[in-house]
Amino acid sequence: MNVERVFLGRGEACLAAAAKWFEGAFAQGGALDLSRVVVVAPGRRGGRRLLELLALAAREAPLALAPPRVVTPGALPELFVPPAADAADDLAGLLAWAAALSAESDAAAKKVFPRGGSGLAARLAEADDLAAAAAALSAEGLRFADAGPRLAARLGAAFDAAERERWAALAALEARRAALLADAGLVDPNDLRRRALDAPAAPAAPAASADAAPWTAPAAKPAIADAGPQAAPEGGRAPAADERTFVLLAATDLSALAKQ
Repeated sequence: MNVERVFLGRGEACLAAAAKWFEGAFAQGGALDLSRVVVVAPGRRGGRRLLELLALAAREAPLALAPPRVVTPGALPELFVPPAADAADDLAGLLAWAAALSAESDAAAKKVFPRGGSGLAARLAEADDLAAAAAALSAEGLRFADAGPRLAARLGAAFDAAERERWAALAALEARRAALLADAGLVDPNDLRRRALDAPAAPAAPAASADAAPWTAPAAKPAIADAGPQAAPEGGRAPAADERTFVLLAATDLSALAKQ
């Protein structure tokens, strides 16, 4: 995988420099075709602002603009996961957690939520907490069943019997939820992401630079662009029909992106 790094300079705002870089690198034949470009922005606001700047640049040129797809880092793994019609959506996942809690005995549920209430509203609130915790662990490639033993190994005697029972109960809830989803013909999207990342052929995105820049990575010809003293390359460049370009916006001060 070839990587090209382009320094955009520090003479102007990062997003404005990135918009100019896009125009210089992709404008061709009266068009600014970014339809096969995926921009990874630190936040949604920065992504929206970049789209505004691209639209303004295209109008002034003038160029026919095909905008890029803009995602946040949290959504990036989805692009490397094969589409799955059986992936559970947020509502199905939440209800599966609630059903798993209801299927467990009160004693088992109390190990996870010692002060939990009763009734549907309480179960849904607890299910929401479980979903958030599971998502946080999944971001590290872990499940409840994985995290418990790791904590036990790291904390030693501090990981007492109550904590062992709690994490065992969490793992049991996780397994029951997976079974409930399977009965409905669904799969947890977090499991799909882990499988894709664990697969030998799964593509891996390079790390972002610490300086303000876009990072571009076509499937066959990745390229990175960072803010620095060098200028962006001139001349148009059109990606092949079977490749996508990934652009990661990074900055030393990420808050600067949100202020533009």
